[in-house]
Amino acid sequence: MSANLPSSEGFRLSSQQEHLWLLERNGLPLEARGTLVIDGELEPELLQEALRRIVERHEILRTGFQLLPGVAVPLQVIAGDTVRPLARHDLCGVEPGAREARLAGIWRGLTAEPFV
Repeated sequence: MSANLPSSEGFRLSSQQEHLWLLERNGLPLEARGTLVIDGELEPELLQEALRRIVERHEILRTGFQLLPGVAVPLQVIAGDTVRPLARHDLCGVEPGAREARLAGIWRGLTAEPFV
């Protein structure tokens, strides 16, 4: 390895991961949506801790792709066990008819941010 190239520890992409990466690289954005409806009182700190534990336990939730200079396909790189703080949006005062549009706007804002 040349002293001028950055050192990176990672794993080769599976054929499925490479396929998804190529689709996204060619302008077909991939997104996964999920909705969580909580009925009752929410304890954000407990939810954040539960998510942190899940991410800590499952490496795939911390795995991203890193493209090194001069390489055609990226490596899988497993990040530390950091979890972003939860975004909180209270829509209790929003009329039911306007709630869908508001949620769509929030989603667009969140998907514009990098995932990792």
